[in-house]
Amino acid sequence: VKGSFIDAMATMRTLLLAAITLPWLQRIASSPSTGPGIVKLDAHTLDKVLSFPDVAWLIKVEKTMYPYGKVEEAFQQIARHAYSVPNFLLGEIAVSEDPEDM
Repeated sequence: VKGSFIDAMATMRTLLLAAITLPWLQRIASSPSTGPGIVKLDAHTLDKVLSFPDVAWLIKVEKTMYPYGKVEEAFQQIARHAYSVPNFLLGEIAVSEDPEDM
């Protein structure tokens, strides 16, 4: 009886973890990628992350949801090197005059 209770608890823990994690993973998979080491920001999160004490930010403001070109390549390269700098984070925020684009 004790073994079946432990198995049931393990199953419940797995189901709860899946219920919490899957929607989050789906949002990540369906949102435009910002690249490794770059924090995706929006109007709701920008002021919060800028208030982190002792953290410096380099934030790229982008006019499109799917950035490309030389500027994007350079920013990706900075991100690859910046991970080793303590208390320094990169962020990206997309802006548009049309709120439906965001």
